Amino acid sequence: MFKTTEGMSAMLATSEPATRAINDVVHSTLQQAGIRQPPVDAFEIAARLGIRVCVSQAQAGRGRLVQLRKAPATILLRDEPRSERAHWTVAHEIGEFLMPEIARKWLDEMGTLDATVREWLANRFAHALLTPSEWFFRDANQLGHDLFDIKARYATASHEVIALRMLEGGEPIIVTVVDNNRV
Repeated sequence: MFKTTEGMSAMLATSEPATRAINDVVHSTLQQAGIRQPPVDAFEIAARLGIRVCVSQAQAGRGRLVQLRKAPATILLRDEPRSERAHWTVAHEIGEFLMPEIARKWLDEMGTLDATVREWLANRFAHALLTPSEWFFRDANQLGHDLFDIKARYATASHEVIALRMLEGGEPIIVTVVDNNRV
């Protein structure tokens, strides 16, 4: 059993093997889905993986992966006012669907991951799927790390996801968030 503590969370945040596993699964998922350039459409990827996406007004959270024995996997998605949030939620649930593959690549053998670790991995997967490392960091450099130019290219990713991913790129960069005229 993989126990999560504050120390474990810190280790996960900088885990090169976990990042490598996520990037490997993102790469193979994009290849399987035939996606070769941004923007990444999480709904299209779900469809190509055989995952149905159904909008459910009764859905309590943003989304949930449901897998019944003989039925195809289904993502129940709450109606979202922003398309970026819907794409992120679908990407997160695709990460949940692919969790056994991510865990195998990361842990070398399928172990039991607790809910906190699974959520962290699925969140990281969603970021990486919408802004794939193999394209994103090159594009960010070419576009001078201009958030709005990058957003135009990666339209399905939110400004927040793009800003967080830019911070992972190894380039020294400062991101300032201004909300309601306050830094």
